[in-house]
Amino acid sequence: MWQAISKFEFALHEASRKEFRAILDEGSTVASAVLQAASDMADTANLTMASAVSMQRASWLLLSRFSLEGSSVDARSPIQWARPICRAD
Repeated sequence: MWQAISKFEFALHEASRKEFRAILDEGSTVASAVLQAASDMADTANLTMASAVSMQRASWLLLSRFSLEGSSVDARSPIQWARPICRAD
């Protein structure tokens, strides 16, 4: 968008051209900062949601009174889920 607006720069007088360029540069900087802030907010929301899901799962395991052995099933990879946990006890 800023590149499309910069086409009008050459139609202005020299004094106005410098001022117009300064406004374009400032607008571009502000737009970049806003996009970075939006990206940071999305990252924060993502991490917050992941943390909430993790806490919910931990709470569910705690309240359901699963043994530690039963909760360790989640730590295995999906390939290992098909294999039972064998102990040499």
